[in-house]
Amino acid sequence: MAVKWLAVFAALATVVAVALAYGVGSRDRRVEDTLPETGAVERILVLGTSLTARTDWPLALEAELRSCNPLVSVTTRARSGANSTWGLDALREALAEGAAPDLVLAEFSINDASPFRGMPLRLSRNRHEAMIDAAGAPVVFLTMSPAWGREALERPGQAAYRNLYRRLAEDGRAGLVDTVPDWRALSVAERRAMVPDGLHPTAEATIGVAVPRIAAALRPVFCP
Repeated sequence: MAVKWLAVFAALATVVAVALAYGVGSRDRRVEDTLPETGAVERILVLGTSLTARTDWPLALEAELRSCNPLVSVTTRARSGANSTWGLDALREALAEGAAPDLVLAEFSINDASPFRGMPLRLSRNRHEAMIDAAGAPVVFLTMSPAWGREALERPGQAAYRNLYRRLAEDGRAGLVDTVPDWRALSVAERRAMVPDGLHPTAEATIGVAVPRIAAALRPVFCP
């Protein structure tokens, strides 16, 4: 019996530890889109997860911005399953290769929030702050489509990781473009059609929902 209760307490301790590390139960806080002060901007580097790697939304963003600034170019480094540790390495590799951007867009909150491929909030903040310090250019973090259903269960603290981006923006360390309200405005039927697996929107959905928000936020910088 004692062994049984020890096992129960050990399981509870594990749950508590995960909750403390990953922000289980937290809620999104709305923060207006913000951009850091910057000079002339033409070259964008996008860093991200499968939410970027599996679609061509960066090219759609490039096309939107080229409508008023034909010199805009967007390059992408993204990988399915990537977290912010991979993102920091990818940024450093791009800089080492001479691909210095004028602006960095990054989205890693959805995988950092997963206990299976991510990391505790403290380490996530460390990695994102390191990106800001290494970039040599303004950094704008993106909150992309939330996870729903089973995928949300794998990311119980996803709101806490999105709120990390909001805190960095509030502190003036980085910019923020928040697409979550646009995804949450979808009806249940629309969401199921546009995000069929509960995590990855179709390419058409990302281009239709996220790109207009991102382009609208960036247009004052690229299209003065």
